[in-house]
Amino acid sequence: MYAHRQIYDSPQDTIPVPESMRHQRMEVIFIRLDDPAPAPAAMGLGTQMAGFFKGIPPAASPDEELSLPAKEYPSAVTFE
Repeated sequence: MYAHRQIYDSPQDTIPVPESMRHQRMEVIFIRLDDPAPAPAAMGLGTQMAGFFKGIPPAASPDEELSLPAKEYPSAVTFE
């Protein structure tokens, strides 16, 4: 996500400002709200980990341990 920060000396001349904030120097941050989701290949490890753990239900009790189903691997191939 990209954010643009800009400082205005008189923001009421440029954008709508509440009366209590007029004639004060302030910083305005613009963030695009409809950013497209990043492509799966471009996601970093942290984003992938968050997506993985989002699907795991919360523990029923503090002592409950996290258990994941065992991953099935194909049988070993031998070469002669």
